[in-house]
Amino acid sequence: MTRYLPTLRGWIAFVLAAFAILYFPVLSPALIVESGVGTFVVEPVTPTVWITGAVLIVVCLLASVEAFRRGSRADKWFAGISVLLTIGLAVWYFALAVLSVQKSPIKGAAPNVGGRWLFAISSPSAARVGE
Repeated sequence: MTRYLPTLRGWIAFVLAAFAILYFPVLSPALIVESGVGTFVVEPVTPTVWITGAVLIVVCLLASVEAFRRGSRADKWFAGISVLLTIGLAVWYFALAVLSVQKSPIKGAAPNVGGRWLFAISSPSAARVGE
């Protein structure tokens, strides 16, 4: 039964890749997706994001290679899953390099415009106007 469970090498490779692919989007700047126009980054990507992303990718690849080279059959399965997660992380990382920077359209709007509109709809006096 224990030969079907991965050893510490496989678990480390998998957990590192799963953590990296979930943690990197938290570090990266927000994306604006406009239908028919494209996808933009709200602010320039900081050097901290570039360095952290590169370190995460390299560490995940090294852990996957180690699990694949010296691990059991289950470790090799976990290393394969880890490589797929790391490829997803690398795609996200390199997508930030090709996206252009555009300021958020919300910053140019007048303050509380949406708040007043929502308040007018939800107020009792607004409900009586339509009667």
